[in-house]
Formats: sequence, C-alpha cells, structure tokens
Amino acid sequence: MGGKSAIMQLRKWLMQMVGKVMQLVWPQPLAGTAALLQLLPPERAHEVGLWCMSQHQVWQQLPVLGAARLDLSMEVPGLGRIRHPIGLAAGFDKNGRAITGLSRLGFTMIEIGTITPTAQRGRPQPRMFRYRDTRDLINRMGFPSDGAEAVLHRLRCQDAREDYLLGINVGKNQTTALERALDDYLACLDKLKGWGDYYVVNVSSPNTPGLRELACPAFFKDLARRLSELESGLPRKVWIKLDPDAGRLEFQALIQAIAEEAFGGVILTNTRKVQFPEAGGLSGHSLRSYALQRLMWAQEVRQHGLGILAVGGITSGADVLESIRLGAHAVGLYSALVFRGPAVVAKMLAELEGLMAARGMVHLADARQAAPGDFISADDTGPV
Repeated sequence: MGGKSAIMQLRKWLMQMVGKVMQLVWPQPLAGTAALLQLLPPERAHEVGLWCMSQHQVWQQLPVLGAARLDLSMEVPGLGRIRHPIGLAAGFDKNGRAITGLSRLGFTMIEIGTITPTAQRGRPQPRMFRYRDTRDLINRMGFPSDGAEAVLHRLRCQDAREDYLLGINVGKNQTTALERALDDYLACLDKLKGWGDYYVVNVSSPNTPGLRELACPAFFKDLARRLSELESGLPRKVWIKLDPDAGRLEFQALIQAIAEEAFGGVILTNTRKVQFPEAGGLSGHSLRSYALQRLMWAQEVRQHGLGILAVGGITSGADVLESIRLGAHAVGLYSALVFRGPAVVAKMLAELEGLMAARGMVHLADARQAAPGDFISADDTGPV
C-alpha cells in the first residue's frame, strides 16, 4: 500500500511540474515542451507527450486557440463545416487516451487509431526512429492496439465533445489471415459505430504483412456491401486511407473504385515503405513530394462529393495552402507535431493567414479555384 501511495504522489507531483512548465513556456509558445521531449528516445517521447495531454491538470491550463482574422473554414463533404482545415492524423493517439487534451491544441479533426478488434502489442522495439536533420520519422509499429472494446470504454467515459470532428481508424489484427481481414474491419466498425463522425479503413500501412494487397476494387466493393448490411448509409461515413507507393494508373483506379462505391472520402496518404536507414514507413518532410503527387493524381479522376484529407509531410502554413489548392478539404498532421511542438496548430494558422493576407485572400476555400503556382514561392517561410 505504501509503495502504491508513493507512486500516486510521484505522479501528482509530475503532473504539477508539467503544468508549471507549460505555463512558463506558453508565451514562446510551448517551444520548451517540444525541446524537452526531443531529448527522449522517440517512442518514450511520444508516450510522455500523450500522457501529458491525457491529464486534466495539464491540458486545462492551456489557452484556447484564438479566433482567426480571416475565413479559414472549409466544407468537408459529408461532415460539414470546420473552422479551419488542420487536423491530427491517425497514429498519435492510437487508443483514444487523450482526445480532449489534443483538441485543446486547436485541431478541428482528431483521428484515433489504428484500432484492431482485439488487443495486440505490435512489432518489437525499437520501432520508431526520428531524424531531426531531415524532419522525418520512420516507424514500424505494426498496429499496437488496446483493442476495440477498451477504446469503446474510453469513448463512453470521455468528456463532452468540444468543437472537433472525431475520426476512428481501424485495421486488422496481425494474426488474421487476409481472406478473413474484412471480418476484422467489420467487427471494429460494428463495435465503434455511433462514436465517430467518420471512420477510416486502413489498408495502406507498410508494417502489417500483406495489408496493402487489400487495396483493390474487389475488396472495396465487398466492404461497401457488408457495411450497408450493418447500417444503411454507413459507407458514406467511411474513408479509405491509401499508400503513396502505387503507380499512377493503379492509384487512380482505386480512387475511382472508392468513389463508385460511395465511400465518404480518401486520406492521402499513409507512410512510404522504405528499407533504409531503417525498415518501416517514412513520414515527414521527405514524404511531401509523394503525397502531393497523389493529390494531383486524385484530382484528375475524382468525382464530385468525394472528400479528400491530405496527410504526409505537411509542416507549414504554405503546405496547408498548397494542399487545399490541389483539392484537399482538410489536412492531417503527425510529424509536424513532433518537430514543431504542441503549439504547431497556432503556428501554422498564423503562417496560413500571413500567406493569405499577402495575396489579398479573405476566404481559404477560394484557394481551390486558384491556378497552379499562385501561392507557393521560394520566399514562403517553412517550419521553425
């Protein structure tokens, strides 16, 4: 009992210290927090950061993001209007532990997961690698998950929803054979339906053997049929996350198949499969050109009403503006939060407003009608 009490006291003291540090560094803003986490190994830094954001004593001390000077709102097909387009991509909060805290950082969309039907540990450590010079990450996590039942319990217990959309990203267990994978996705979606604003089917991670083989028109057709049997109209709430490694014709065929089956949208893109300097999925700055190319390919064949969420190397307000110009309705961050720190949304919105003001723009949505090259130039400031 004495040992347990001492641990509780230590945790309370740590939370108080974290809260005080955040109060001290916020005017910078929160730069000190990011710098401290960079001193830790990547996965441990991630765990500490996520734990901090799960603690009321920490996130309740954060200021609420101020109102924008310009109109940054975007209409996302099937989901409605969001006040600005910057969301949090899947992978940061895999098990729904810190949703409310993360929303206080200013994200308008928060995607949790990838969640598997039953709990699994994922691949052995080390499995996350950080490259500061290039602002890249490589991971080979392999869907570590507490399982759908545990996540459902947390969703039931979470604080009242604030002003953000919740996405729930689902995948298959590693031990599930590919021919039974559809059952895993349906089991997760059946258990968690009603708790998310949208759902994401992950068939694009490079870290689960064979998973990308599921990204084909036949699988999407079967998925849409089975989802409709679960609940009428459910496919419209489901988005498909694709990888950046497919060739142009194959990729565009997938976009067309997803549109034909009336799914809600696509997330472009997941990590790029690499073998060097570590095997796994590459995200961050070096993924940007691949993700942009896929946005352009999708724009060539997409049908009206198909939503697009841009993910991959988005680290500045200029990246946000370029993604919107290329057809995205919103963007998702991961690596930018790691390298730019917990004030990344505020920083990127300030950059975005600066770019818009310099070009005489009032409404961000107008960027979707702009000509190529209207906005991004060599003088645009990147991440700091």
